[in-house]
Amino acid sequence: LDASPSVDASQECLDRHQLLIAGTDSTKFRNVSNYGSEMITVRVQLPSDVACQHCVFQWKYTAANSWGTNPITNQSGPGLGRENETFMGCSDIAILPNGSPTDLPIVIIPT
Repeated sequence: LDASPSVDASQECLDRHQLLIAGTDSTKFRNVSNYGSEMITVRVQLPSDVACQHCVFQWKYTAANSWGTNPITNQSGPGLGRENETFMGCSDIAILPNGSPTDLPIVIIPT
C-alpha cells in the first residue's frame, strides 16, 4: 500500500485492496442509462485503517457497448461476455489519517 514512488504497484496488490462503493458492500457500480455519453460520479469508501503517502488508485471501466454472451450463464446481451472494451487508469494518491484536509491539487493545462 505505501510503496516507494519508484516501485511499481503489482496488479495482485491492487486486486487485493478493492474499494467498496459508498453505502454498499459491493466493489462494482453498474450504470444503466439510456444516454450515449454522460458524466458519472461514483463515490467510494476509503479504508478507515489505511494511511499512506504513496498509494496507487486504479479504476476500471467496462463499456457495455458490444453484444456478447456470458460463457457461464449463456445469457446474451449488451455488456455480457468477453467482447466488451475495458478502460483503466491509475493515480498516485495519499490517504491521510482521520480525514485530514489536503491542499488543492495543482492543475497543469497542456499547451
